[in-house]
Amino acid sequence: MTRDTTFQVNLYPESYQEFGHMLEEEQPFLVQGSVMKRDDDARLSARSIYPLPTALPGLIKRICWILDPQQDCSGFLTELREAIDRGFGDTVIQLGFLTGDRCATIAETGRSMQWKVDPPAYHSLHSHSCVVGAEIEAAPLVVKERSWKRA
Repeated sequence: MTRDTTFQVNLYPESYQEFGHMLEEEQPFLVQGSVMKRDDDARLSARSIYPLPTALPGLIKRICWILDPQQDCSGFLTELREAIDRGFGDTVIQLGFLTGDRCATIAETGRSMQWKVDPPAYHSLHSHSCVVGAEIEAAPLVVKERSWKRA
């Protein structure tokens, strides 16, 4: 939706005071808040905002890369290992290999293959010709309850 549509995001004074210093033009953010929709108009009232590159590694718990074994996967596997070496983290990596009829055999990897997800590296890995797709498991979002102060 956001690729084709724009909508207003309200950041209340308390939230702006807490998170406003993180705002950068043209940078992606994770926004937690409430959506208000009326007719064809939608607004988001933000409770908190986090730069996506900082927030993303903690949110992605597992990535299962689905690979086509008919393609050369050596470049993908080398780049994946290099990405993990640059950023060891908590995201579990699995490798799935298509076996026919769009079914895949999934292989668990060891703890040494856990990754701190880096968005540019993810996009580069996902663009390899042997990658059919990726299944991502995210942690549930924990929404901070807003404490309203009386003036």
